[in-house]
Amino acid sequence: MDPDELREKLKEQPFEPFEVVMTNGDRFSVRHSEMAHLTVDTLYVFRDIDAEREIAVGPSIRCAVVNISTLEPLPEKKAS
Repeated sequence: MDPDELREKLKEQPFEPFEVVMTNGDRFSVRHSEMAHLTVDTLYVFRDIDAEREIAVGPSIRCAVVNISTLEPLPEKKAS
C-alpha cells in the first residue's frame, strides 16, 4: 500500500472510519483518526481511545505498510 494514501485517509475531514485489510486476511478497524499512527513503514492501530483526552490508549497492532492490501470503509452503525 502507498503510505501517502494512508496518510491522506487519516487526515480526511470529516474523518470516515475504515478497516485495514492485511495481505493475510487480518482486519483492523480504525474508527477515529486518533486510533492510528503512521510512521515511514508501519501503521500502528490502537484498540481504544480516551475520548476525554482524545488520545490513543492501550495496546496497539503493528502493521507493516507493505503488508496492507487495502482500506475498506466501515459500515455505519444503525441507531436502535
